[in-house]
Amino acid sequence: MIDSRGTTAKPAVGVQLFTLRDFCDRDFDAVLERVAKIGFKAVEFGGFHGRRPEDLRRALDRCSLKAISAHIDIDRLGGDIDGVAADALVLGWKYVVCPGIPEDRRNTAGYRAVAKTLQTVGQRLCRDGLQLAYHHHAFELETFEGKTGLQWLMD
Repeated sequence: MIDSRGTTAKPAVGVQLFTLRDFCDRDFDAVLERVAKIGFKAVEFGGFHGRRPEDLRRALDRCSLKAISAHIDIDRLGGDIDGVAADALVLGWKYVVCPGIPEDRRNTAGYRAVAKTLQTVGQRLCRDGLQLAYHHHAFELETFEGKTGLQWLMD
């Protein structure tokens, strides 16, 4: 992997905290401590578990962990992008990830609307040096009017 300075950088190995969500709900600090003790250097958030970004940042710093990204649902992305960007800057994410599309929007009109929202969100995030990503699933490969959901999003 080549970093922004053109030098070889060893990628950090991270864990997606959504996979540990039940444990995070019970004792978030203990999860971060254990993740760090195991040897992970980075995490991806799948929710804040009732905590404020500033509190999460202190917990990450105590465990010497970096937050690389977070899954943020499409409704919050479309309705509170400035708040999402502010959270990302506090927590140090580089990527804001849309984790998918609600079932009721998995149709041509829904994909078009989501794509428009994602385009606006991506442009806004760029102002703060952030990147938008999309976590795809099998359902985006279903076809609507001759194109898959994923094609509707990319177009």
